Amino acid sequence: MNSKSVITFNKLVLGVFVLFSLNVNSELKIENSLEIPSVPISKSISAIVRVVCFETNTYVIASNSHGSDMELVSASSCESNEVLEYSFIFGESLGSNSSGIMREIVLNEEKFVVYSPKGKSPIILGVK
Repeated sequence: MNSKSVITFNKLVLGVFVLFSLNVNSELKIENSLEIPSVPISKSISAIVRVVCFETNTYVIASNSHGSDMELVSASSCESNEVLEYSFIFGESLGSNSSGIMREIVLNEEKFVVYSPKGKSPIILGVK
């Protein structure tokens, strides 16, 4: 065998090994799920903030027509998988030099910052 054949053979063996090792370790088991109901978003709405109980944890989700972001509010604080509440963040007219808007929201005495960039999904972050 010449050196090109050996290199090609080694690459092939390595590729097969990687392919099989990925398949063996890539088992995904979905044990629980919660369907989040949609809410119509008008042009006057910048984002929808939902409070969700899932697997005993409370999360806050900020969504708009471009996507969503989620932050943990508190662990082991609720019992059933459900959407507990939702609120609207109303839009504001932004100048042409603006890339988005940041807002502070308070949920059960905990503060969060929601950044809504123009034409993109919101980002939510808990503030300590």
